[in-house]
Amino acid sequence: MAGGGVWQADVRTGQGHVLVAPWGGAATGVEYEKGAHRLWVAGGPTGTVRVYDARTGTLLREYTFPGTVFLNDLVVTKDAVYVTDSFNP
Repeated sequence: MAGGGVWQADVRTGQGHVLVAPWGGAATGVEYEKGAHRLWVAGGPTGTVRVYDARTGTLLREYTFPGTVFLNDLVVTKDAVYVTDSFNP
C-alpha cells in the first residue's frame, strides 16, 4: 500500500517482479481493464488515480481529484471507471 508500487506475480508459482516502481504515493485499490491492458490504481490519501500499461508498467495518465480524502477502490465498466472515496458520501 505505502509507496504506490505494484507487484505482478503468477499465483500458481509465486514468481513475480515489480511492475510499477514505488513513486512515494499509495496504491490502495487496483483494477485491471482487460480489453485495453490497463491497470487502474487508486491512490488513497493522495487524491489520485493512476493508469498504467498492464504489460509494461508505464504510467499512462494520472488523474487528480481535489477534495477527496481516501480513494480506495475502483470498478472498470465499458463506459467509465468508478472510484470510491471512503470518507465522502
